[in-house]
Amino acid sequence: MKKYIYILFISISIFFTQTSCFIFKKQDPADKQMKVLEKKQRQKEKEELKIYRQAIKKHMKMQSKNTRKMMKRGYGTADRTNDNKREFFLKRWLQSGLKKKRSNSGK
Repeated sequence: MKKYIYILFISISIFFTQTSCFIFKKQDPADKQMKVLEKKQRQKEKEELKIYRQAIKKHMKMQSKNTRKMMKRGYGTADRTNDNKREFFLKRWLQSGLKKKRSNSGK
């Protein structure tokens, strides 16, 4: 029984000494400088995004109501095209079926 208590005591002491070493480790000045630079970069990106959104909002306000609706519908197709995604399969099937019927009836 004393043997198990002794082993338990040794293992716990090793565990706590290892974790305490990480607490006392000092950070390099280069690491601090990198963190500061990354923070500034994130803030700059945030500001640029804010300015971009304001410009889009201003551009939308200058358009007529019908043009705004048309632009909103176009965003979905633009996203799908930029992501290289195809149209919904039922839409493609129906379009191909209509094209075949038109071409056969025209002869």
